[in-house]
Amino acid sequence: MYTNCFAKGTAIVCCISFLFLSGFLNNDLYAQNAGVNFNGAAPNISAAFDINVDALGTKKGLLIPRVTLAQRTVMDPLPAAAQGLIVYQTDDEQGFYYNTSSTTTPSWSFLVSNTGLRWDLLQNPEGDLMMAHGAHQTEFTFDGFTSPRAFSISSNSITKGSLLDLSSNSTAGGEGLRTDMLNIYRDGANTNTGHIATGIYSQVVNTGDKSTNYGGFFSVSGGNTNTAVMAEANTGVGTAVYARNTSSTPDDQYAVRAETSGNTVAGNNYGVLGSAYGGSLNNYGGFFSAAGASGNNMGVRAETDADFGIGVYGQNTSAGTGTQIGVKGVKLGNTGSALGIGVQGGANGTANWNYGGYFSANEASINYGIFGATNSNGYGVYGQNSSESIGDQYGVYGTKTGNTGTGVGTGVYGIATGSGSENYGGRFYAQDGTQNVGVYASTGNGGYGVYATSYSGIGVYGSKTGNLGSGGGTFYGIYGQATGTATTNVAGYFVASGATTNYGIMVPAGGGKVAVGTNIASANAILAIKDGHLQSQQTTAPTIVVNDNAGIGASASVLATSSDVAGNFTITTGGGVWAAGAQATITFNKTYGTSPKVIILATNLNAANKTIYVTSNTTSFTIFFTAAAVGSLIHTFNYIVIEN
Repeated sequence: MYTNCFAKGTAIVCCISFLFLSGFLNNDLYAQNAGVNFNGAAPNISAAFDINVDALGTKKGLLIPRVTLAQRTVMDPLPAAAQGLIVYQTDDEQGFYYNTSSTTTPSWSFLVSNTGLRWDLLQNPEGDLMMAHGAHQTEFTFDGFTSPRAFSISSNSITKGSLLDLSSNSTAGGEGLRTDMLNIYRDGANTNTGHIATGIYSQVVNTGDKSTNYGGFFSVSGGNTNTAVMAEANTGVGTAVYARNTSSTPDDQYAVRAETSGNTVAGNNYGVLGSAYGGSLNNYGGFFSAAGASGNNMGVRAETDADFGIGVYGQNTSAGTGTQIGVKGVKLGNTGSALGIGVQGGANGTANWNYGGYFSANEASINYGIFGATNSNGYGVYGQNSSESIGDQYGVYGTKTGNTGTGVGTGVYGIATGSGSENYGGRFYAQDGTQNVGVYASTGNGGYGVYATSYSGIGVYGSKTGNLGSGGGTFYGIYGQATGTATTNVAGYFVASGATTNYGIMVPAGGGKVAVGTNIASANAILAIKDGHLQSQQTTAPTIVVNDNAGIGASASVLATSSDVAGNFTITTGGGVWAAGAQATITFNKTYGTSPKVIILATNLNAANKTIYVTSNTTSFTIFFTAAAVGSLIHTFNYIVIEN
């Protein structure tokens, strides 16, 4: 038998159908199940009580008893044990609560809230938990949380595997888009001094001499470009990767240790690759700082144990117009009596060749293997060799090989600029040897043993000081030697240009003698030449203009090999009217500083028969005849010009 109650008008009518007649005369009626509906349908046979609203145009639900937190709290004890008793709490943490106690003392459990699932109720599951969300999104918020951990996952029994595992085998990554397995985002304006905000904070403190701890382990493979860690900072003062080691143990300490292994065939292996791009004032691919050690502090220490290995390799591939530097080392601050070194390279071992530093530059308009600069009392480049072996010893060794086309190939190039008392583009010092050479330079075909240029100072400065002792001998400030079968050998080549006054070679007052072809000069001689001649050469000869006094149709010329110092000129007098006075004016190619002295000598009979005199100024000299010429005659003269 079942009981069926249905709505009719405003009343509920219950009909009792007898499936069998038993105890009809008794006062008790029993039903197998009961139902409430609005269409007279039988209740669901699986339910003890079935509410059916199919016939309602506007659907309605079941209203569970409502209580407040205070009211639920005072329901203790219950009038009778009621395991499964359900109420709905209308304030505080709103939602359904059910009683799990089998006694009169209730134990309320939260079923569900209007904001989501209560994670604190997921305790001691009987099996694995899984949330299959499909295409839906799950979001956790902890607004108002101030304690150390808003979301915590822990285990004290894990022996292998992952406590938290995120995985994806999707191959549907959108073109030009990015997919993240884990995206951690933090923002907001923090005004508390000294606060540190961390996107990811990882700490592993396992102890024991058999344990290896990694704060973070990242592995990537299979892509066209694989990057295990990609760090990016977009702040005014920021660090993409910041590593710190605060250990005080006596072992080696690494803030960052990067290692690459495996054979890449024709590829490159990089332990650390740093790149910096953008329009900032300075870009540093890697910036390293070391301080505080009692021994050596090294911003960068590079070491290799390969047959063909490089401790430090710097490369700049920029095509810009600015200064390009492969490796730059800077030492700042006061070091007291200690040494401050921008870059120090050391090579030890029994190899055929050891290079403390090996620098190569090519393909630019100007290439520097080494460019050293200092803005204080220091050395742009300082080389020292303290070996006591019997082989050749070089403090600094520079070599230029290969064809430079129309360019300049320089083995060692030194430049010194600034307002200091003395600037040296290169300063070299040698002592204590059987033969000591401050600078020894050698070149092959078409080259310079020593090439020096100065914008404001001295291109090459050679100095010999000290006591000769009792041995005597000859000492050289600068010694140049050129030997071989070349077309031209130049022991010393000096060029000065661009200034108001330029000296290829200048010997000041008291600066000594200049000797050519000899090492002996008389007491008061400044210039001594032996077994040779003094020759004046000039690219463009002086010009000459004939005067009307030389007659109608007169002409004049200067021998092409003439110079401002010496030469030969010809005056051919014309016809008609001749007169005494100025006959021709020779204009110098280069202006003299003061009016020079001019000596004119006749070189043919017509010239010798003339009485002449000459006047000069800084730009020219003019020849005069004391008597008018007679007839059309050729007059040739030599001239010598001396300025004092």
